Amino acid sequence: MASSSSSGIVKVVLQSINDEAFKIDEAVAKQSVTIEHLIKDRLTSSGPIIIPNVSGDILAKVVKYYKCVVTEPLSGENDVELKAFVSEMVNDIEGTPFGLLVTGDYLAIKDFRPFLVKEFCVSTSRRNFPQKTRI
Repeated sequence: MASSSSSGIVKVVLQSINDEAFKIDEAVAKQSVTIEHLIKDRLTSSGPIIIPNVSGDILAKVVKYYKCVVTEPLSGENDVELKAFVSEMVNDIEGTPFGLLVTGDYLAIKDFRPFLVKEFCVSTSRRNFPQKTRI
């Protein structure tokens, strides 16, 4: 669904595979090459843009990343805030980093993968993994 707010900003609704919906600015959504093509290919502007293969919790994190990058471009304080947010995402043990990487690739998000991989490597290097015992 594309709608125009009173300020003239076009909004779109992204819907995850488990029916969670996120209303965001079209400019924010277009950070994804895949979503940009889905917006261009739509015959009507009604209804949500369904993002297959992406769960609601992952899409929520990606939308938050978009908002950090687009609405408040990286500089100074926001760079620190974004790194803290991505670090928090990466440190989530329940498979989120892999889900984010797959989603980033699927949605073709500009500059997301290198940033996420760098943070994942930094996070992994700080962890204390138990040494395997040889028998």
